[in-house]
Amino acid sequence: DAEAMQKAAAELAATGSKSIFKQVEKTDDNGNITKKYDTESIYKSVKSFVDSYNSLIDSAGDSDTSSVLKKTLWLTNSTKTYEDELKDVGITIGKDNKLTIDEDTFKNANMTDVKSIFNGANSLAVKTFQKASDIYNLSNSVINAGSIYDSTASYQALSTGQLYDSIF
Repeated sequence: DAEAMQKAAAELAATGSKSIFKQVEKTDDNGNITKKYDTESIYKSVKSFVDSYNSLIDSAGDSDTSSVLKKTLWLTNSTKTYEDELKDVGITIGKDNKLTIDEDTFKNANMTDVKSIFNGANSLAVKTFQKASDIYNLSNSVINAGSIYDSTASYQALSTGQLYDSIF
């Protein structure tokens, strides 16, 4: 889930020619050409972000690793700092810290406001990407460590030799 969150956040944070927020030319019925945001593509990317965020909150909440839980708490607290801005574009934060997006409100929102939330060096997407990376790395460390719990429910790393010696 952390890996999916990284991917969704990176898509929103991308700049330049890869930015989901680059404006595209639209031609109206009279043949007038204007540049506008591709609201549908932006919605799909933000919806993917919301879904990945919620999945990460669920799976990280099931973790019994304190460092993963701390990073997840930081993530939810960081997201709450954007609560007013998110609400203005149709995204709400529930009591369970999960995000909900209202499609109609979002699509009618000012896409420049959406861009300011999700795109740029200090954006929610970049902050979320960083914490998702931390959670991913911590989770992999726990999974890949040859660890077992001791009598105090703390991880104790064992080498193969230690494990062998403890059996015999």
